[in-house]
Amino acid sequence: MLTPETLVPQMMEFCADKLPSRWQEKWLEMKRTGPSDDQPCTLQQWLEQVYFDPERHAEFTGEDIKKVSDLVARMLRFEPSSRAQAKEILADPWFRY
Repeated sequence: MLTPETLVPQMMEFCADKLPSRWQEKWLEMKRTGPSDDQPCTLQQWLEQVYFDPERHAEFTGEDIKKVSDLVARMLRFEPSSRAQAKEILADPWFRY
């Protein structure tokens, strides 16, 4: 079951920015309810685990996955005003090759 106690730590692992200060007190309160069993990983590590599954043929390189991770991380920000817009991401030279 997806709860704030499980979702927030996942967001914190994948988001490129820090938890906004106005959320800190609530987060500390949620954290006291119990530890998470999940091992933390970065967005890039998660993408590599999913993409480089031994049962599939990889079309991208590790470098490509790093770039995708960087692009997605620019969109994954807690503060909406800090998120990259789709047009910014699509303008990245990586999409041109």
